[in-house]
Amino acid sequence: MNNADPKPRPGAQLKHLTPEENLPAILKEGLAANDDGEIFAYTDDLVADTIAKNQVFTKRYAVLLIDPAGVTGNVVDDNVSEFSAGYQRIITQKRIGPQHLRHTGTFDVVTARPTAWDYIVGVQVYGWTEEQVDDHFACCSKLRVLASGDAEEVA
Repeated sequence: MNNADPKPRPGAQLKHLTPEENLPAILKEGLAANDDGEIFAYTDDLVADTIAKNQVFTKRYAVLLIDPAGVTGNVVDDNVSEFSAGYQRIITQKRIGPQHLRHTGTFDVVTARPTAWDYIVGVQVYGWTEEQVDDHFACCSKLRVLASGDAEEVA
């Protein structure tokens, strides 16, 4: 891990996302750390879809806002290799109680069109135009449909 930070940066709100089916238990019992004593968080909804589909592997997710009063452990940058790494954090503590969590919404992962984050990565990282990002997603959408076996949707 890099850039140890004892508390979130000023103004940054820590959030956690989870598959929708985990929400009732989290609201009742709080967020429990994994076996390594880590609770994963992020700081900007711009990257929520990317985290949900590429790290949590869910199609529908709930977002929880974490009250800073509930963060008693260290907060460090998450050492992931995704372009969204600058927005991801690890909280090192056993549990964040439910009184420190607020459900802010439940969302479907966007796959049929580029998100704002997809445009940022396409333009700034790959040097594409916005039209090239659109074309890339149109092609990927057709491939997903073909893989699902519903070729009539592609035409």
